[in-house]
Amino acid sequence: MFRKAVIISGFFLITLLHCAHLENARKAYSEQNYRETIALCLTAIAADSTDAEAYLLLGKSQMALNDLRKAETSLETALELSPGSSRIRQALSELYMRRADRYHADNDMPRAILQLQKAEKLDPDNPSLILRIADLCFNEGRLDMAKDRYTRLIALKTGTDHAARQLQKIEEKTREADRLTREAVTAIQNDHLVTARTRLMRALAVKSDHQTARYHLLLVEGRLLYQKGSEDALWEALELYGKAMIINPDAAEPHFRMAEAYEKKKEYEFVNAIDEYRLALDKDPDGPFADRCRQRIQALTAKKNRLDKFWNEGR
Repeated sequence: MFRKAVIISGFFLITLLHCAHLENARKAYSEQNYRETIALCLTAIAADSTDAEAYLLLGKSQMALNDLRKAETSLETALELSPGSSRIRQALSELYMRRADRYHADNDMPRAILQLQKAEKLDPDNPSLILRIADLCFNEGRLDMAKDRYTRLIALKTGTDHAARQLQKIEEKTREADRLTREAVTAIQNDHLVTARTRLMRALAVKSDHQTARYHLLLVEGRLLYQKGSEDALWEALELYGKAMIINPDAAEPHFRMAEAYEKKKEYEFVNAIDEYRLALDKDPDGPFADRCRQRIQALTAKKNRLDKFWNEGR
């Protein structure tokens, strides 16, 4: 009984000390004594590692000292412990925006946009944040993302005039990128690959998220490398064809081009080439590459069988 009382007394003592540390941490933070706040918060966390308030104060103090990496860890831990806390969400959103400012200053726009998107998840109806993402995406040619944000601003009835003007510009830019892509496809059909590459690069300069233009450019760049014929160039071509597959996984052409590259890269690399020709044929059995695929599968399979027979007979 005595032992039980001692344990209970010890528990309450720890709780009281924890509360005292946390109260002192709040006081230190209000006095902008951030290093003392950090020390007190760490002591409080050592006593109770589930205290979201201690992690919040810790993160805010680290952010005040511009230690954003540690602040992010602290605030994300706080959010895990108390996911419904608006104070924690607000602090973490502010941190992401601070990191976006740094990336923006370094002209690293993709990372700046990523940080703003993380902030947006925590504060999805913040008009100034939505506008910032929209304008930054517009300037970077990421027009689909910009269009989504401008449309949301109109729905929120905030900055509607600016948003409407930007949406009109997006429509005009999209039409221009579509036109350049159509011209590139015509050039590809006529085997004018350099002309096609120029048109596609111009399309992506207008609309960097134009997936059709990106897909065709990867194939064109791969074919130009294929024409060079060196092993390094062929490896690069294979990598580009793989990226094209990711954009359009149902298309036959990337597999056909990859099979050609494997066949050219190494005279006896039958298996990879045959596999890719078969995949291309499976993707589009009646398409423009189908007959060529059947011919190459038959020829390479016969060549492989002859070689296998030669080696087996020589054993």
